[in-house]
Amino acid sequence: MSVTSPAPDPFDLRRAQAEEQDLASLRRQFPGLEVRDCVLEMDGPAPSFFDELWEGRAKGRRAEVMLVAFHADGTVWLHTKSFYPAGIYRLPSGGVHLDETAWEAAVRELREELGVEGEPAQCLGLLRYALFRQGRFQRFSSFVFRFEIGTAEPHPQDSSERICSFRRVPPAELAHVARTLAGLDGQWQDWGRFRALAHAFVHGLWFRQSARPEI
Repeated sequence: MSVTSPAPDPFDLRRAQAEEQDLASLRRQFPGLEVRDCVLEMDGPAPSFFDELWEGRAKGRRAEVMLVAFHADGTVWLHTKSFYPAGIYRLPSGGVHLDETAWEAAVRELREELGVEGEPAQCLGLLRYALFRQGRFQRFSSFVFRFEIGTAEPHPQDSSERICSFRRVPPAELAHVARTLAGLDGQWQDWGRFRALAHAFVHGLWFRQSARPEI
């Protein structure tokens, strides 16, 4: 008896092709960028962040960019939103669409989330996730970009994001941010564990290389 394999998902094919092109282009500029593969079982209560990412596929959201925006004094900007749990701050991020490159998305998200114009100083790395929940599976990725924004103060341009506050922290504090995110429970559990991975990644780069321009 012959077994027929399921047809490849058109979205996944386009996502993988676009990511390969992004990675090739970024490696030409930043040959030292790190690629890390992460596996995460999302077993928190519904609604899960897994479902939000899945629904984003219908909008052409193939990946995200994370913005590590440095102030002139060496601290990095974190933000919070009006609906987050009390006291939760994190690095800004935003979606990458099928019709744009990760670099273009980073520039756009810096403008929308911080109200600052500029191009990345560096692509620090790419996190590639294999996400599982209740028998379902999807892939997602985070491109991590470093910006140097001097003494500019953030002024979000997209009110729908509901960003309500910013604060600056030394890069070393990202380890604490990662632990706090990973420790969230209830309906924030899957979101927090997912977000913790990128913050721990950025902190690890900073800790190993120790110099701010290289993190």
